[in-house]
Amino acid sequence: MHKIIPFQSIDSTNSYLKENFKSLAEGNVCFSLHQTGGKGRRGRVWQDEGKDLLFSILFLEGLNEKFALALPLLSGAAVAQTLVGLGFDPKIKWPNDVLLNDKKCCGILVEGVSETSIDAIISGIGINLNEDSFPEDIAYKATSLHIQSGLTYDPEEVLSLFLKEFDELYEDYKRGGKRYLTLIRERFSLLGKEVYLNYHNENLSGTVEGIDDEGSLLLNDGKMVHHLISGEVSLEKTYKR
Repeated sequence: MHKIIPFQSIDSTNSYLKENFKSLAEGNVCFSLHQTGGKGRRGRVWQDEGKDLLFSILFLEGLNEKFALALPLLSGAAVAQTLVGLGFDPKIKWPNDVLLNDKKCCGILVEGVSETSIDAIISGIGINLNEDSFPEDIAYKATSLHIQSGLTYDPEEVLSLFLKEFDELYEDYKRGGKRYLTLIRERFSLLGKEVYLNYHNENLSGTVEGIDDEGSLLLNDGKMVHHLISGEVSLEKTYKR
């Protein structure tokens, strides 16, 4: 059971959980319709007009690096399953984007809190629900559920659907299962594609051969197959203008 902490507007749902985790409980969810200081991976700004579903989930138990690396994929798989339930055919652009018709409709940012060891891990998720347009500089790569379907979505209902899907995948993960990886592979958007990425500040390119059993991207650069960890890779250049 998740306790929902709702806001009409907040600087960042991730920041709220990071700042207050000591007084909160496992599975608490900070939810808002608008963020004034939201961000994506690598310090990018999250843009919204109050029409998104923005929320973060707090984890205080079973924390380790393995879980931190799995959490973006667990979250993405749960988002994809949620969208399937709403009648969409989503794809997953490893490690943290969910796509509709090759455009991003969801971003995921996992952050840790470390005062002594790993004290908390937070999964922040933004789903574009009801926008009818995007700024010119991101319109080539962004979409919303409303743009794709013409329908209007209730954020709280979509959040409830997501939490159900996520909890099922998370319980399977805690039992040693990897259903989330099966779902990622079924909806993997990069298989067989040539991609350009930044890895430890080094530009690499190659053909994506899949995802290994730890959730790492398999990239063949023509000389060797790299196993790339999600937190160390940027795939920004793979979006087409």
